[in-house]
Amino acid sequence: MTHPQLLQRFGSITDRPHGTGNGGRMSTYVLRDSDTDEDYEFSYVDIVTEGFRTVHVGERVRFTASRCT
Repeated sequence: MTHPQLLQRFGSITDRPHGTGNGGRMSTYVLRDSDTDEDYEFSYVDIVTEGFRTVHVGERVRFTASRCT
């Protein structure tokens, strides 16, 4: 049985507060869960996209994560 928090869910990117890593190239993103309206925070590598590309504010993405505090 898969734990409910580990299932992929959908949400929209709501903010990109700052870049991290070498030269600010890896960004932190805030997204809102489409089902619960809860906010989550991710680095670029944690967001599922269709191919290697830039993620934009307002874009719908898939994710798995724990709730932000």
